[in-house]
Parts: sequence; C-alpha cells; structure tokens
Amino acid sequence: MALILTLTVTIGVIQAGAIAPNTANEFTGSTITGRVNVSFVFNSDGKADLISNGEVVKSVNIQADGTYEFTNVQIGTYNLVVSVPGWTDYIMNDIFISESSPEVITILDETIYAGDANKDSIVSLADVSKLVSDLNKGIDASTVNSDVNHDGSIDVLDISETLQEQNYAHTSLPALFMNNGFSYNY
Repeated sequence: MALILTLTVTIGVIQAGAIAPNTANEFTGSTITGRVNVSFVFNSDGKADLISNGEVVKSVNIQADGTYEFTNVQIGTYNLVVSVPGWTDYIMNDIFISESSPEVITILDETIYAGDANKDSIVSLADVSKLVSDLNKGIDASTVNSDVNHDGSIDVLDISETLQEQNYAHTSLPALFMNNGFSYNY
C-alpha cells in the first residue's frame, strides 16, 4: 500500500510539472569557426557575415591570419558570406543549426582569389580594366576593391597580383553545407 501511495504521489508530481526538466543538455548555441586561404597576410579589413532571412544577424572581422569565429549561434538556417575588399567573396548557403548541432562547427578552409575589383566573384579582364581605370587614385568607397594587395595604394602591384596564375580566371562558387553529420559538399 505504501508503495502504491508513493508511486501515485510521484506520478502526480511529475504530471503537475513540479519536477524541473533536465537542463544539462539544453541547447545553448553553437560556435562556427573558419579560415580564409589567401596568398598573403592582409589587414583585418575583411568580414564574415551570418545571414538569416536576408538579414545579417552576426558579423565579425576576419583576423590577419584569415580566421573568424561566430559564437552563440542559435537554432536556424544561415548563409555565410566571407568578404575581403578586392578578393572574391566566399559564400556558403544553408548552414543548419539544430539542437543536435555540435558545440563547435568548423567550416573547411575557404579559398578566395585576389583581383576581384568589381566584386562579381570572378577574377577576369573586367577587373583588370577597373584596376587600370583606378590606377593611382585615392582609396575611397568606389576604389577600395582595387587595392588588391591592401598596401594603401592602387598601383601596378595590384594588377600584377590580379594577373597571377593562382588568381586570374578563378571564381568562388557557393559551397553547400549539409546537416547530415555536418559534412561538406563542394
């Protein structure tokens, strides 16, 4: 009888919600880290943005070594845009964060290419043309992407960097983030 009474009281307390849920496993957000591959060290003028529903929800500066980190990323679907002036942008769409996401998600190293002066995600003759037209101009909002090597001036060195084999005719295409085991598909 005492056992039945104890079980009845315990069941009644659980049903009434008097016992707090186990909060040890509650999702508190993920950290997303990544690194941009570049051919030389640049100032921290690049940025990485997490975008949800068309709006930037988190933005961080890229460090001189190309690394970036977003902390406390909550449940949702995000697009990642990594942008450095004068370089192709790196875009990864559909990063799914769920309650089962790991604490730290590492994005594979992204490769971006120097010389994208017109920011169309491909290094081409159109970029060389823009560089020539911006040659020796001061750096402002309309010419910032022409300072490809980030040395504070637009000169023949920027054109040279653009025409190097590792940069010219390269494009950064969007990568696909897959939620299945947090694998990547390029």
